[in-house]
Amino acid sequence: MLKQNTFDRTQLRVNLDQKVFKNFSIGTNINFTNSNSGAPNTGSIPGQAFNTGGLGRLPLVTSPNVAPYLNDGSYNIAGANIGTMANIAVNPATGVISPLQSGFYNPVVILDKDYFKSVGNEIQANAYAKWEIIKGLTVKTLYGIDRLYIENRSYQNPLNGDGFTPGGAATNTFSTNDRWNWQNTIQYDFSLNQKHNFSALVGGEQQYTKSTSWGAQRTGVGDPFFTVFEGNYTTILPANLGYTENYLVSYFGRVNYDFGKKYFATVNFRRDGYSAFAINMETSTEHLLAMPFQRKVSSKIRGRKHFQFPENQRKLWTGGKQPGD
Repeated sequence: MLKQNTFDRTQLRVNLDQKVFKNFSIGTNINFTNSNSGAPNTGSIPGQAFNTGGLGRLPLVTSPNVAPYLNDGSYNIAGANIGTMANIAVNPATGVISPLQSGFYNPVVILDKDYFKSVGNEIQANAYAKWEIIKGLTVKTLYGIDRLYIENRSYQNPLNGDGFTPGGAATNTFSTNDRWNWQNTIQYDFSLNQKHNFSALVGGEQQYTKSTSWGAQRTGVGDPFFTVFEGNYTTILPANLGYTENYLVSYFGRVNYDFGKKYFATVNFRRDGYSAFAINMETSTEHLLAMPFQRKVSSKIRGRKHFQFPENQRKLWTGGKQPGD
């Protein structure tokens, strides 16, 4: 476990449902989350597996007989590396004595002066309306959004560690992830002679996703008093630039039938159009036919609705691509 790992989250959730008329109801669900996290460079994320400054690696490559501080209380450092203290090397040919490198960075300097922080704000919300036109025939519309905003801030000091070579570095990035989804369905459920039970549903779905990110890295600290991006630096470069968007359109249908809750049949159909697919391959069609049945079981078990015993089934299907996020 590393020091200075922090995480705080605040969450607010609201649910509202209103039955406007006997056969018409509306509702909404709103969820807001604020999260703040901070951690040192662990070397355990993509691109950092063999990072020299990763605190998950430094204890393994640093000699156990060197201390993070000198006797006067100052940091034990020698340039970019931890100081050698009493570790020396003797050249057998010349007898010249020189310091023996005993590790890489001083982990205490990194823990004290570097930081990696992230702040995220996310809003997830949806609203629906449902209308039962006649008994068993229901139409429903559902619209939802998911918006996530993330700001990442980091600072690497010029005294020791990964920030030594560039003379200190500060990076700020900001990313926005927006998505909305709209679903419309119509469903009809009915029974004949209390034995033949039918349920049919058709619907459509649309979804749009857009992600953008931008940022900059500043290096060469002009005034070591500043440890934030807004301080005085000599160089600035763009960082974490990105832009993606995609669109999904789906049409689907389903018919369920059962006879006496013993024999079942299901037919499903779905067709998706997705802009992220390759050219001339933007659509996918899927069909499914399933015919399971249940054997009679003891009356004690059969009376428990949460038990199901599918004994046999037949399926015929053709499949295509599945849209991704």
